[in-house]
Amino acid sequence: MTQPTTMQADNPDIDVRQIQPGETVGAQACSRAAGPAPTGSLKMAVAGGGTGGHLFPALAVLKALDARVADLEVAWLTTTRPIDSRILSQQGVSYLAQPVRPFSSRPWHWPGFYLAWRRSVALATRTMRDMGVDVLLATGGYGSGPAVAAAARLGIPVAMLNPDAEPGLANRTMARSATVVFCQWDVSLSHFKKDQAVAAGCPVRQELLKTDKAHGCEAFDLDPARPVLLVNGGSQGSRNINLAVLAVLDQMRAELADWQVLHVTGQADHEQVAAAYADRPGCKAVAFTNQMPAALAVADLVVSRAGASTLAEITAAGKASILIPYPYDRTKHQNANAAALASAGAAVTVEDRMEAAGNAAALREALSPLLADPQRRAALADASRRLGKPDAAVRIAETLLGLAEKHKQKMAVTRMMARSRR
Repeated sequence: MTQPTTMQADNPDIDVRQIQPGETVGAQACSRAAGPAPTGSLKMAVAGGGTGGHLFPALAVLKALDARVADLEVAWLTTTRPIDSRILSQQGVSYLAQPVRPFSSRPWHWPGFYLAWRRSVALATRTMRDMGVDVLLATGGYGSGPAVAAAARLGIPVAMLNPDAEPGLANRTMARSATVVFCQWDVSLSHFKKDQAVAAGCPVRQELLKTDKAHGCEAFDLDPARPVLLVNGGSQGSRNINLAVLAVLDQMRAELADWQVLHVTGQADHEQVAAAYADRPGCKAVAFTNQMPAALAVADLVVSRAGASTLAEITAAGKASILIPYPYDRTKHQNANAAALASAGAAVTVEDRMEAAGNAAALREALSPLLADPQRRAALADASRRLGKPDAAVRIAETLLGLAEKHKQKMAVTRMMARSRR
């Protein structure tokens, strides 16, 4: 994957500090997977970040493109949140931090928002124009907005990922400038213009489809002969889930005696959870893992938030799950995501009551029958597998190549007509 000339040398501090607006960071290109020889060239921009859900799907698309395109040049316009630098530098992808901020309803924040927006639009315009970008992939959320606005002005086709069941305000606004919107589920199509949206699924890492339980157990030093409960609160972790699980483990020692627990805690609670597991053989706590394909491969049951990309990975892996949607978002968008799985018989949902004792009681009520009933877990897993779309990255990559080719042809005609007028 060829990197844009605007990218500079690796910053050795990138994993431990917040990147600054406008800062460019370079990394080595991802290695190309074996397969048919790639052909042609593509110059593209990716815009968005701030959460793993805005990063991992686009990374999966880039990997699918890298297997098809001989000369792939990518400029990634991110947010300044540390997770962007941590994930993208680990994946060997270069990126450029925008100063863009989330919109605030507080009027005294508007001047700062507007200034950051204008600077970000200017940065995106300059980057895409100088590079000669053929297509923009917007990953959704506020981090994509400036680049979408810039692409619309430059006449660059915009493809937008909308993995949530119900689009947020940013995605609804950006959709006005989008050529195509890739949704995860059919239920989302009605939120967009007719013939604009397609239920292509949410791209997942191909490693997810190639990792088996034996490899996963080796990666996390688990016993392949014992079942595994995977607990995952998302890329930032979830204190409510962490505390509920710790309480349930104390209350259900007998029921969980044969089970192992792999718990992705997030950085804030890692020390507390790891200490609680110190005297529990087979229970492991990790603050963050870039081996989620291996973690899902070992799981016989998953307790998780209901982020869109997390659910895409759970369904692509065909795993039974208990979903606890994030309760603090004003729009409750994870509730709709969880409902998409629950209505298909692929998951059990539990309300986050934002109170430790209540959460523990609700989780225990959902968990107890599933631990004791492997047939019920198998039914959930089968429904989950039927709902998954593991080929989403490939389908989206092919569409992007088509959009880019049309743009190239359009630009060639424009240049020819300009020369004829001289």
